[in-house]
Amino acid sequence: MKYISLFNTLKAEISNGTFPSGTHIPHTAELLKQYHVSLTTVVKAVKLLEKQGLVKRIKSKGTFVLDEGQRNLMGYQKKERIGLIFKGFLSSEMNTHFFVKAYQGLENICREQGKRLIPLGTEERDMAALLQEIENAGISGVVIYALYDGSLFAGLKRMGIPVVCCDFIDHTLPIDQVTTDHIRGGTLAIHQLHELGHRKVLFFGNYQHKKRQNDRDHDYWNLAAANEARRQGIKQYSDHFISFGGGEEMMKKEMRRIIESHADHTGFICASASFALLLKTILESNGLSDKLSRDTILFSDLDEPITIFDRKVIQCRWDTRDMGRVSGEVLLNILKGGPHHPGMHYIPMEIRS
Repeated sequence: MKYISLFNTLKAEISNGTFPSGTHIPHTAELLKQYHVSLTTVVKAVKLLEKQGLVKRIKSKGTFVLDEGQRNLMGYQKKERIGLIFKGFLSSEMNTHFFVKAYQGLENICREQGKRLIPLGTEERDMAALLQEIENAGISGVVIYALYDGSLFAGLKRMGIPVVCCDFIDHTLPIDQVTTDHIRGGTLAIHQLHELGHRKVLFFGNYQHKKRQNDRDHDYWNLAAANEARRQGIKQYSDHFISFGGGEEMMKKEMRRIIESHADHTGFICASASFALLLKTILESNGLSDKLSRDTILFSDLDEPITIFDRKVIQCRWDTRDMGRVSGEVLLNILKGGPHHPGMHYIPMEIRS
């Protein structure tokens, strides 16, 4: 964005004393001529300088560079605002328990540290519009929930706004990410089934049809579980990724086919509650009994228990509120300044019967 480039140039000139405190920066016409940019670029760059607390526009007089004390006050006010970026609309996301818990965890740490949390849904707009809102709101740092968009990250980087990703994992990106400890989760799931005597295990995870790839969380849990199965000597471990896109009936049909073709498998791992509930329906339906004493592990943070026949589904849990809280803690530490190297931050997983 050209206005970001002009903003950075003017910011540097204020910092090096080219425009001392109390003096005004060149008028709009001069900036247009000097930097060969459009009127829109100049207006947006100066507006961003003002939002950063570097200048103040006075009607009919010009735009003046603030002194250090005034800048500190403006900077303090800006630091009060933390953005939470997520896909879609807030009204719909507040109906999903994962988002609600992450939101609560982040909101709690912001409140404790005297920060204001501002939710920013992508809604039905492009990333340029979202970046404009972030600029207008004077956001100092953002947590991005379960979302990646290259243009969004590039724009935030140009604006000098630090980012932490919550409930997201991509080891190729040099960004702070907070996610579950997949290796521990997959390992614990197999260990528990092995302890219960199961030597034949089925894994069910989600295939994301639009992205043409397995859900990353599900994939990492599966890789860890498969590795532990080999270590434990479980030779019959079979993973199956099914798309949610075809609807519940198609998922149920595919799961039933898999289960019936592996009729002697007694251990199940479900990467989401959707699979556990379908498994319950299939196994409890007519024609399938529990003579084989099946057990199921579910990766989840659900508060409500699920039972299949009279056996409780065993949860391999994490705390999503903690995920939101840790995301906030990491971001606030970045905002304090000092040396920082982006990394992965793992939320522990534990077996809960």
